[in-house]
Amino acid sequence: MEPYTLSRQEPFLTIQKIGHYVSFFVLTGLLYTCLKKWRLTLIICFSFSIALEIIQPFFNRDGRILDIGVNQLGIISFLMLFMIVNRRGNRMAK
Repeated sequence: MEPYTLSRQEPFLTIQKIGHYVSFFVLTGLLYTCLKKWRLTLIICFSFSIALEIIQPFFNRDGRILDIGVNQLGIISFLMLFMIVNRRGNRMAK
């Protein structure tokens, strides 16, 4: 795995990182909708994020540690947003 380096491709890499974030945000939302268990969703999504970057070198791609971090930021963002919205909904229902 390679660290993130700045280059002339920086705009492309920025868009790619946004894609990683959004993809894992959506994946987490969809998986949570099916499982209804946030801890299991977190474990599965984190594991998938790490496994995806580890296997990329076997398919002529490069796995990056930064991608794992961005993926996990998307995962955590969804779960935190969901918990905040859920708590507000519970307070308003009372």
